[in-house]
Amino acid sequence: AVDMIDTVLGLARRKIVAAAGCEAPDNIRITAWDIARLEAILGGGDRVQGIYINFCNPWPRHRQHKKRLTHPRQLAQYRCILVSGGTIRFKTDDDQLFNDSLTYFESSGFRLTTVIRDLAATLLKDDVSTEHEAMFSKQGIPIKCVEAKMVSMT
Repeated sequence: AVDMIDTVLGLARRKIVAAAGCEAPDNIRITAWDIARLEAILGGGDRVQGIYINFCNPWPRHRQHKKRLTHPRQLAQYRCILVSGGTIRFKTDDDQLFNDSLTYFESSGFRLTTVIRDLAATLLKDDVSTEHEAMFSKQGIPIKCVEAKMVSMT
């Protein structure tokens, strides 16, 4: 888990420990960093099988789009740490961010394997609901979800 706000990470850690039933699961790391500095967080040989991006800031103004966690500039960084065939699962309540992200993924060497425009109406394997998801769903806002698989760029 990566977030710049350590209080958010503290809450995540408590939930992970409670779910795992042990103090320090060996397959999870939590760190307070700016994800844009991903290369400083991980070593050159570090790889992950999947990345989950949940309800990030939509940065709605056009000049802010490069700050989006699904922007092609950021997706290029994720490609460096994903194993071959690795996936990114992205959830949002924001329609414009979701639609833009579909384009970002496809233009950055990812194949869309799952595209859901109303997650509450769909059964998604291995899905874990977040607090934001529950809050938005309660307000009647559909949750959008995409899973994208990294493919080689030729």
